[in-house]
Amino acid sequence: MSDSPAPAAPTTWDADGFRHQVQAALEQFLDRQADRLAPLGPDAERLLAEARAVVAGGKRLRAAFCWWGHLAVAAPVDEQALVRACAALELLHASALVHDDLMDAVLSLRTSATTMGATALASLAGDVEQHVRLADTVAARRAVRRLPGAARQTCQALALSAS
Repeated sequence: MSDSPAPAAPTTWDADGFRHQVQAALEQFLDRQADRLAPLGPDAERLLAEARAVVAGGKRLRAAFCWWGHLAVAAPVDEQALVRACAALELLHASALVHDDLMDAVLSLRTSATTMGATALASLAGDVEQHVRLADTVAARRAVRRLPGAARQTCQALALSAS
């Protein structure tokens, strides 16, 4: 255990500014994905539009917990990188919620009718997103190889866009 004290927390917390930074990081990420997924056509455009709707707004408590948890042990070397990590946590949670709704066939406040109409693609995208981006890419590749033709191609395209 280190003898050095934890970094001093800022005396003021700009919650609105932090939420704005997290939202901007999410939008930048989705903009990059839009460019990468453009060759997949209108289905990818609809999926990204739904992703934008799902991650818009909110209190960003998970992101704030991530931020303050990091500050409890170390000052950020790169604040923007920490904001992106906080945004990634929000994206993971949003993906899990949509995926859960789709698997349960629930039309809720989080999931619009358009998303429900794209159940197969969104479900696969949720699976690939969770495995490729944040976990074991070897397991994700094995799972993708077992999928039938069109589903495998879609997942491979999504996985390529994540790299």
